[in-house]
Amino acid sequence: MAAGPAESWRTVGHRIWLAVGDFGMESARFGDVVVVIPGIMGSTLRLGDDMIWSPSAGDALRALHVFRRHIRDVTVPSGTGDGPDSRVQPVAVMPDLHMLGGLWTVHLGYSALCTWLQRQFDLIPVTDDGPAGNLLTFPYDWRLSNRYNGGQLFTRAEPVLDRWRKRAGTPADAKLILICHSMGGLVARWFLQECGGAAMTRKLITMGTPYRGALKALEQLGNGVRKGPRPFRIDLTEFARSLPSSYQLLPEYACVESPGGLQKVAQASLPPELDADLVRNAMDLHTQLDAKPLPADSTYLLTGREQRTATTAGLEGDRIVVRYTIEGADEAGDGTVPTVGSVPSGMAPDSPGLFFVAEQHGALQSNRGVFDQLRGILTGRHEAHKALAAVRLDVVVPEVLDPGEDLRVSARIIGDPEPVAATVLDQAGNEAASERMVTRDGELGVTFAGLGPGAYTVRVHGATPEAAANVDPVTSAVLIWDDAE
Repeated sequence: MAAGPAESWRTVGHRIWLAVGDFGMESARFGDVVVVIPGIMGSTLRLGDDMIWSPSAGDALRALHVFRRHIRDVTVPSGTGDGPDSRVQPVAVMPDLHMLGGLWTVHLGYSALCTWLQRQFDLIPVTDDGPAGNLLTFPYDWRLSNRYNGGQLFTRAEPVLDRWRKRAGTPADAKLILICHSMGGLVARWFLQECGGAAMTRKLITMGTPYRGALKALEQLGNGVRKGPRPFRIDLTEFARSLPSSYQLLPEYACVESPGGLQKVAQASLPPELDADLVRNAMDLHTQLDAKPLPADSTYLLTGREQRTATTAGLEGDRIVVRYTIEGADEAGDGTVPTVGSVPSGMAPDSPGLFFVAEQHGALQSNRGVFDQLRGILTGRHEAHKALAAVRLDVVVPEVLDPGEDLRVSARIIGDPEPVAATVLDQAGNEAASERMVTRDGELGVTFAGLGPGAYTVRVHGATPEAAANVDPVTSAVLIWDDAE
């Protein structure tokens, strides 16, 4: 398929398929090395002796305040390009819920994915001083260019694979299987195509990767990233505009309205605050990657659908105004990555390597339906397919609220009506509130009042056992700001 944005996808209509396993949950021995590559913000960062980005242990708010104090220190120096920034070191893959007050999107972390992989396939985690292992988590400095981090992946993965191959009883032809979330798929693609990684890799599996970019990145870079109540607002604008990685998430497809039709980002008159060199660098990255299509027989894309997703934009002065349609069609996406941005150029919309689930971007890596698909792909028993559940949900949850502000959750049912509820969990996983959603003005909704400051997970699901069997649940997250300096 050529790079045409919407037309090729419109031919698919609602022929959306979800793969399911036709076998039990028994552990399976595994001979390859599985590498988990997180998305942007998905790795903890250290500056000297200080952990400056590590919102684990159930305190996302404290992590934001720590990060704000170091914001100038972690702004990427001008001229870094595709190079390193030796001041900051990645430490570990983010285990649980994390967010940076409006930068990109909220992610639920990678503990559920890593735990599931280890238990399901009897994997051995890679450690520096333990025995050879075949579950490697790859933290990286997500501020930097995907080109640089693709090279770092080669440096890290090659000796791990070599050591695993030398382990007694391991197949001599063991290879890597890359499981990537969000921007991690771009890191992996550069590793495969430009760093020699293809020769040592068996499969590439991505979840919500913005292969052709996302409008959300353009909105944030153009309009700025300022979240939280005054006077305690965290302003990430200068920081975001310094990140090569943020620019490499810009949409590659034609997405900016003009009198002559949709233009590509490189052709449009963007706000002058954007770094023109970083824009060119990002578009060149997409051009280089698209010059070498991914192999259809070893590439698998697990993508979110049905969620309201910004897809194109108009310009009003220097301000970017998002649109949720492209050439008159609402194609949705995962709430962050639109449908048109979720599949690389050259891959047909009916490719056997494409699988879909009604889920938000930041929850794909912990979605049970995605785990079913992963099991089938990893075992080679991906034979049974079924359509998405008869009832699917398009859910809208605000990402950030001021102190004391009510949480409003809304949803749209796709399919036959079913009773639906919303459950709110605190960052420790305890239920904070749960209510059945009711219809007002043609839309399902519920309002939660009295939630204290902190990070919460919101799960919208069938309200009865019968409805739960028919409805694909959707998971989102929200940060309720505090009023502490």
